[in-house]
Amino acid sequence: MTDRLHDVFDVDEHDVDTVTASYGLGELLSWKPCGGGLVNSNYRLQTSNGTYLLRCYPAERTAAEVTFEVTLLNHLDQAGFFGPVPVRAAGGDFIGTLRGRLFTVLTFIEGITVAQDELTAALAEQVGVKYAEFRRHVAGFRPGGTRENPDQGAVSELMEPLLTDMREAHPAEAELIASSWDAVERRFRDVGEEELQVVHGDLFYENIIVDAGRLVTFIDYDDAYLGLPLFDLALVVMEFATPPDNRIDAGLATAVLAAFRQHGGEPIPSPEDLFDALIFLCCKFMAYTLPLNLQRGENVTDNDYFRRLEYLRDDAVRQQLEGAFSLATAGAGA
Repeated sequence: MTDRLHDVFDVDEHDVDTVTASYGLGELLSWKPCGGGLVNSNYRLQTSNGTYLLRCYPAERTAAEVTFEVTLLNHLDQAGFFGPVPVRAAGGDFIGTLRGRLFTVLTFIEGITVAQDELTAALAEQVGVKYAEFRRHVAGFRPGGTRENPDQGAVSELMEPLLTDMREAHPAEAELIASSWDAVERRFRDVGEEELQVVHGDLFYENIIVDAGRLVTFIDYDDAYLGLPLFDLALVVMEFATPPDNRIDAGLATAVLAAFRQHGGEPIPSPEDLFDALIFLCCKFMAYTLPLNLQRGENVTDNDYFRRLEYLRDDAVRQQLEGAFSLATAGAGA
């Protein structure tokens, strides 16, 4: 379990009353913390006008970064993509300030999230359909504000000190990570600006809402940025096709990809590119999470993304999954 990356920003009743009044949300009936996010502090507000999400950002978050998120959400809403909708304050602004912290108010999506051991082919298929819809709506769209692309440069900056720290105490594991990262970093290094599109960036099982077993929508667009759609699709495939044993299930991966293709999702990557994107993502998320494991004195193998990387580096696994990807995307581009 990864520790929270930022301290919780505690709000009190006066804070919530201030937000409720300035955003015209109606009479405040109740409020409570919600969600298990690692970065933002979220509160569920029940008012006479409905249910809302108060999202308080960490101190270092900039207005330009929050603007990227809210303009994307507003665009999706205008396009008819059901999901969280940013609410404007009485003065017309989406973004407010509360005791020095930026915050937004979003409509609250009712339903529940799912756990890793609850992944099914039916759910994977629904995610593939919804993600195809998302890609259609964001194609060519450029949100306001700015957001760093964490795939270009940022991961390398984190990877170097991590490997330096690991090489003495964990030489074999460090070599596996280093060789894996070197291969995929070189492959995806030269990415043109024209290849970048809006990506969700954090679409995994805890960032979807379901109701009675049916997918409602995606949530938590705080990590959205302009990046490679290949990496975003690979993340969707990996997170909705990986049970708790951290071995990607070919059947679940096929369900996501086939539904994505059949419902007009684009672009469709080659099986080889998709597999290498999975390697890239394992390295990327290890760069963020593995230092936390090591700080707690845990084993490298306690990290889920390291275990996935070990699995993916098996040649037989590559052959199996690339074959499954090929069958799932058969007919694409024909």
